Amino acid sequence: MRTTLDIDEAILEQAMEYADGMSKKALVETALEEYVNARRRESLVAAIQKGDLGIDLTIEELRKMRGCP
Repeated sequence: MRTTLDIDEAILEQAMEYADGMSKKALVETALEEYVNARRRESLVAAIQKGDLGIDLTIEELRKMRGCP
């Protein structure tokens, strides 16, 4: 999808310094992916803290499933 964005030049320049040769498009896509992943992690942490995961496993059972000693 083609989208036109008006991005602050200063922040874009700073981001491009860390982009390691990435195109602006790739940088924006990476930033969006990181944003979505961060929100997913926050949702998961909130669900864990509330006990809303819908699974009844102990830490020991989870470790066994992962093959941990």
